[in-house]
Amino acid sequence: MFASTVVLRLSLLAGAVGMQHVVAPPMEGGATRPVQNLQPPPASTRGGADPIAEALAVVPGGLTADDAARRAVESGPTIAQASAQLRAAVAQVDALRKSFTPALNLEASYARLSQVESGIPIDDMAMAVVGDVSFDIPLNQYSLNATLGLPVSDWLLRLIPSLSAGKAGSRAAEFQRDAEMRTVATDARVAYYGWLRARAQVAVGEASLARSQARLKDAQVGVRAGVMSPADVMRIDALVARTEASLEGARAVERVAQRTLAVLMGEDLEMDFQIGDDVMIPPERDGAREDLKATVARGLADRPELAALGANVEQAEASIKARRAEYYPRVAAFGEAVYANPNRRFFPLANEWNQSWALGASVSWSLDVAVVNSARVEELKANRERASSTREQLRRGVTLEIVNAYETRARAEASLDANERGKASAEEAYRVMSVRYANGTATTTDVINSEFDRVDAALALVRNRLDLLEAQARLEFATGDTSVLD
Repeated sequence: MFASTVVLRLSLLAGAVGMQHVVAPPMEGGATRPVQNLQPPPASTRGGADPIAEALAVVPGGLTADDAARRAVESGPTIAQASAQLRAAVAQVDALRKSFTPALNLEASYARLSQVESGIPIDDMAMAVVGDVSFDIPLNQYSLNATLGLPVSDWLLRLIPSLSAGKAGSRAAEFQRDAEMRTVATDARVAYYGWLRARAQVAVGEASLARSQARLKDAQVGVRAGVMSPADVMRIDALVARTEASLEGARAVERVAQRTLAVLMGEDLEMDFQIGDDVMIPPERDGAREDLKATVARGLADRPELAALGANVEQAEASIKARRAEYYPRVAAFGEAVYANPNRRFFPLANEWNQSWALGASVSWSLDVAVVNSARVEELKANRERASSTREQLRRGVTLEIVNAYETRARAEASLDANERGKASAEEAYRVMSVRYANGTATTTDVINSEFDRVDAALALVRNRLDLLEAQARLEFATGDTSVLD
């Protein structure tokens, strides 16, 4: 876009030079014939029309930067991914918590036993006879069992650090989702301001083309009047062609900017947006700005990306504690209730239902589990160091990002006053030149050049305001300001 503006400006200045060097044919006696205005100034220069103001005029119900950010957040696929990761992390914490609940098992079973050769006489009714004692040998066996296991050592050593690790992972996922939402919203705002900037550039290009075409008509009239040569006409015609090419480039940039904004918001590529933000009015400026050091400190405290890496460090530390619990013997308590027919706790076996219970505790230790977990602890330590280093690297990067955004905003604010004075001066110069033209002391070329300076100053001011809005959006993002999502 900057290159297009330079081409347009050079073409207009070159055309002005060509027009200003027109020499009228001499009159009788050697007097010089005064040069007359060949036609009124172009319509674009009459009445002080501002093509930029017309191009950036607010339409009721039009799209604002806040609307663009909101719609981008609502439709952003990366935000949907981050939200899904957050739900998964929350579900993992819930599953981890439930894994420490007492293990209750219920079982019902039936078995049909076959008759075996045991050396004990058994009659047809499965009755065994030993001496004078006879007892049944039930071939049909029924059993109802209930067992309860209590992981005592896990409750004491693993429960708290494991839950702490899971919750830290969940917080990290939440911070990552918030960071992604802020990134998408900021990208949409920046794209919105870029679209307005491209639209203003097109307005300037169209006005420049109208001026060049008006000059060409002046030159063609001058050739017919005998005050200009065909070579001058061809030179101005070449300038018109270059201006048209520059305008097409500006229009292509505008189309790309508009379609980029549409993609970020999840809209159709060919959707025609209307402007809802009035960028022609001076932006609000807060005179009581905090200094750079305070801004950096606020950003380092509020950036969700840094908070996410901090949560990752906490997760690694808690996971190390949970893994170290595997070094110690595992203690468990258990209980069992049995209701069976026959119940093997009763002798002799009888074809009847009886209940029994058992309580106990166990201590177990496995060498291979301790060895494997010692290696996993080392792995977790490495992950913790990596997360800490990454956080420090990001902290430095965020600091540089804040410094750059802070200085960019300060530069835009400092330029705003100068561009406002420049626009006021260009407006006054245009007014004076219009008066001179009406009095016959200025040419059409003088008026067109003055009008170009007026439009160029207006474009510089609009760009400055858009740069300030964009710088403010980037600074709010860099410092973790929650207003990015408002």
